[in-house]
Amino acid sequence: MSRNTLAGRRIVVTGASSGMGAGVAELFAQEGARLLLLDIAEDALEGVAERTGQVHRVCDVSNDDQVRRAIDSGAEELGGLDGLVNVAGVLVPKPVRQTDFADFSRLVGVNLGGPFLTCRHALPHLEQAQEATIVNVSSLSGIKSQPGMAVYTATKAGLVAFTEALSGELPANVRANAICPGVIRTPMTDFMFTDEAAEQRAASTIAVRRLGTPEDVAQACLYLSTPASGFVSGATLSVSGGHFR
Repeated sequence: MSRNTLAGRRIVVTGASSGMGAGVAELFAQEGARLLLLDIAEDALEGVAERTGQVHRVCDVSNDDQVRRAIDSGAEELGGLDGLVNVAGVLVPKPVRQTDFADFSRLVGVNLGGPFLTCRHALPHLEQAQEATIVNVSSLSGIKSQPGMAVYTATKAGLVAFTEALSGELPANVRANAICPGVIRTPMTDFMFTDEAAEQRAASTIAVRRLGTPEDVAQACLYLSTPASGFVSGATLSVSGGHFR
């Protein structure tokens, strides 16, 4: 049931075409936000935008010019911006010896470059808001190293550090926080769960004994995008269900 906790707020959501990003878009729309949805997957993005009734732009978050144009035009259409939620990310689950420089560049460009570019281009708009928020979606791998995907882990750890440092650079009316989802069932992670047994094994490593959902992540983003978290900035919130292995 909607409480309209985001009524009147204008928020950018990246990676909005599926998974966690779509979950954020759907919950935030239900809570009364006006959204600018960004993603590179045009057809899927249009579906989410139509379903939620929100503004959207097809955009590669690792492309400086595309990000600038998408945010500036979207902010103009919405009449300003009050928030940003960076969900867009890529996962290349390879150990270092199997990771080529193209993989490295893609991971760094999207997972770290994307939040940098969106923050950089959104800040002139956010600074004009009475109270603005930035939520960067990292990963549990960013605070617990994950062998077998060293570069991915590095980008997510970098995003945590970026967010903490950014919070100290911002004016008093703009807060920045990070969340670190654990094992979340999305199209990007489906390859990990080839059968029910694989899902049960993963759930057995989590204190609440289930996998996370996009809505779990969206609820954490919602908290950090409302006045309820008004004294929280530069923080990192684990959304992992108590992952202990």
